Amino acid sequence: MTDEAPYTRAMHTNDIAPSEWPTFFNSFSRQHEGWLVTIEELPGGEGSPCIEAHDLPLEGISFDRLDGSISIALGADADGRLTHTVHHASRVIVERTDAGADCGLRINRDHDEATRIRFRSAVHPEQVDGLVGPPS
Repeated sequence: MTDEAPYTRAMHTNDIAPSEWPTFFNSFSRQHEGWLVTIEELPGGEGSPCIEAHDLPLEGISFDRLDGSISIALGADADGRLTHTVHHASRVIVERTDAGADCGLRINRDHDEATRIRFRSAVHPEQVDGLVGPPS
């Protein structure tokens, strides 16, 4: 499977209401912790996407109620840790395959700009539970 496969299979989307962001990100993070993700910045207009991180394990996604930012924590250890912060989020969209498996998130901002989080593999969380042991 290529890195592009999860996104190209996204056939269904689900908007998450802003009032649900804290609860959603908490649950989503628990379900997908350790999954390999790629983060892309999508400029408004006709610019090309820019990859900010590639195939790093997801530690979690959180919403800061004070400043309205969304933080995406990646990395397996302190040396490889990266936190990508999205300011001025206006919309959170879950991207799913035809089978209903999450394949990523899109966080829209002002001026049609967005941050996309793509999973390397799109599967249902219950299909991978217990297959990977805890980090050593």
